[in-house]
Amino acid sequence: GQVGRERLPLPPVAMRRRRGREPFPFSYLSNSFFGGREGRRL
Repeated sequence: GQVGRERLPLPPVAMRRRRGREPFPFSYLSNSFFGGREGRRL
C-alpha cells in the first residue's frame, strides 16, 4: 500500500502507477512488500 513510500524509495514511475491501476508486476510487488492495499484493487 502507500506505506511503501516511507519504507522503500521507488522510482517516480512506480510511485505514479501505484494507484490500483498499475500493471500486473507492480500490483504483485505492492501486494508482497507493502501489504497489498493497491495490489488488491486489481
